[in-house]
Amino acid sequence: MMVIASLNGDASIHSTVVDLIEACYPPTPIVDTDEHRRCVLTMQNELNGMRITDRVLEATHTRWLMKSDLHLRAARPDIEGQESVTWHRESFYGCPASTLNIWMPVINCTPENSVRYVPGSEEIPDERIIVTSESDPTVTRGSDGSKIGLLYEPKQIIGGVDFSTVKTLNVPYGMVAIFSGQLIHGAAINKTSGVRFSIDFRIIPKRTT
Repeated sequence: MMVIASLNGDASIHSTVVDLIEACYPPTPIVDTDEHRRCVLTMQNELNGMRITDRVLEATHTRWLMKSDLHLRAARPDIEGQESVTWHRESFYGCPASTLNIWMPVINCTPENSVRYVPGSEEIPDERIIVTSESDPTVTRGSDGSKIGLLYEPKQIIGGVDFSTVKTLNVPYGMVAIFSGQLIHGAAINKTSGVRFSIDFRIIPKRTT
């Protein structure tokens, strides 16, 4: 499933996130990776304290049984690897197949660097996808990088998925994308001159009868 939902129920959500970032993050990208991650983690903790996930769910009338905290994604220009969120599906990392992802663009999200996805890939069984994993020396368990959603052993898809059909999510500011966690997705490298900010979190939806 893929739904683009409006935040009309709480139009201040996007501006709240933007205001926090503009108050806490410098106008030019932080070059030092450890300092960058510390700053992102501080903002992420504050956003979770503001109950942003609850506000998004309430504004989109989404019913849920369980939800994660949000991650604040902050991709600096021309940085490859995890900062751009490589191709994956949530079950690679232990989430149940019923998981839904909620993604909201915040700053510097463009058609060229937004989330990309493989249409119909949520129907591919896990056992058909060939993956490999490799340790990331810049991320350790419990580190700031780990706490902002970077993985110490990220998986890479090396077979079983046709990437020739890739599409890009076009989500206007003030709206969110809601899609299956089984959908193969990732983000393009940020080619703008500023940091690309977005937020995302996961839920297990409440079944309706």
